[in-house]
Amino acid sequence: MPQKTEWVTIGSRNYWAHLCVAAQSIIRHHPDSKISVVLIDGNGEIDLSKFPGEIYLLEEIGIKGLEHFRIKYGVSELATAIRPWVHQYFFNLNDLKRIIYFDLDLWFKSSIESVIQDCSGHPIAFCPTTLSEYPLDGCYPDARSYRLSGLYNAGFMILERCEETEAFLRWWQEWLTNHCRFDTNNGFFGDQRFLDVVPLFFPKTKMIRDIGCNVAYWNIHERNLKIHENQYLVDSVPLRFFHFSGFNVKVSNRLSKTNDNRDYLKEGNAIDTLKKGYYRELLNFDLEKYERIPYQYSTLSNGTQIQVAFRYYCLDHPEILEGISDPFSSSEIRRKHLKFKILTKMKRLIDVQISKIWNYLLKCL
Repeated sequence: MPQKTEWVTIGSRNYWAHLCVAAQSIIRHHPDSKISVVLIDGNGEIDLSKFPGEIYLLEEIGIKGLEHFRIKYGVSELATAIRPWVHQYFFNLNDLKRIIYFDLDLWFKSSIESVIQDCSGHPIAFCPTTLSEYPLDGCYPDARSYRLSGLYNAGFMILERCEETEAFLRWWQEWLTNHCRFDTNNGFFGDQRFLDVVPLFFPKTKMIRDIGCNVAYWNIHERNLKIHENQYLVDSVPLRFFHFSGFNVKVSNRLSKTNDNRDYLKEGNAIDTLKKGYYRELLNFDLEKYERIPYQYSTLSNGTQIQVAFRYYCLDHPEILEGISDPFSSSEIRRKHLKFKILTKMKRLIDVQISKIWNYLLKCL
């Protein structure tokens, strides 16, 4: 029977500093851990020696139709869409019992061994977005937020190998092949909204309710972060890991580049100290150098920037990619992209005129 555990993450080169900080924080509190990263856009221009684990290229995972994934999905969507294939690959490659998936923007501040043990025997475990309702204070995030982005956060997950996990990964693959988009108006938020129904379809799923896990801007309203004897605590529980989703140090009064606007970040308080410490760690791993690396698959082979709307068009009409092995160099795809760009510009102009007519008619009521 397999007994091994492996920590796995996925990322791109422009997030290399984040990947290294996350991995080093795991090793600091779990020194015997094996960590692997899958890079989705090659390994050029980065210092591979800074990562304390194994490095794999996406091509090694063996995803059928990989170039189609790369044209259909932008960098964030691709990194989330490939997850079930990556998990399956490592289960098979290393005969693992358990995979601990972590997003590259997590920062571990204490051991999660008790959490791992608590999840033992459960095929799937992940964290709820929040454990209590948001206050009706007009601030963001609010109750509408998690109804749009999902009841659970996909940034940390523990999977144990069993038939139920295998079934879950197959089910997730079917959906993420063409539906891993950030389109909340139509019920999609990357790979995350699908987790809402996982406890229904896979009843042995466990919700990780430890308040020290996955602390982030979306649940800080319910968790009192403080420093006691040089240790971060959430109420009386050790801070296990913080999720710096959307981290942007240039936004000084918030944790994220999103519109979180509750007044919890004060100069010198625990959250502020944690944020500044995380930024220092990123700088130590050459954040400013790596964040300037362009995503390799953001353009066609002739240098044309791929429109997000065109990627979604490919998702909705996968037949246009049939028979094309390399869509980035395909003259047919370049032609369709140009026509799509012209048509979307025309549509915007038409929409503006329709909006003006509609507003005029409303005034006539």
